[in-house]
Amino acid sequence: YVRDYQAHTGMRCALTVSGSPYRLRPEQERAVYRIVQEALHNVAQHAHADQVWMTMVFAPDALYVTVEDNGCGFDQAQVLHTSQHHLGLMSMQERAQAVGGRLEIHSQPGNGTRIMAWLPVNGYPGGEENERAYSRVDRG
Repeated sequence: YVRDYQAHTGMRCALTVSGSPYRLRPEQERAVYRIVQEALHNVAQHAHADQVWMTMVFAPDALYVTVEDNGCGFDQAQVLHTSQHHLGLMSMQERAQAVGGRLEIHSQPGNGTRIMAWLPVNGYPGGEENERAYSRVDRG
């Protein structure tokens, strides 16, 4: 998808994968694909960016996915409280939660946007150790 996205939009998109990739449950794979798809769609439609960085970290008990752009960013408080106009952001959060994960959105006007998703795998519910690992993920 990232290769097709780059060809279609002309935007540079760097993908970094670390850890040993593994298969997720089908519903998790769909959730990750749709989250990445929506995040990249938002970059193309709204960010006025010329570069996107995507990172996938396959840890033993969780998958961490980050999509970050160098675009115009947005005021999170304003955007997230006017949900009728930003169903894509809500959809990404709901998809992550539906498979036991979490999604964080970080953006500021003029500073781009970072979407970070965490999905537990192999029956691990997460917890404090995953939170510490998530905060250490290289964001580029």
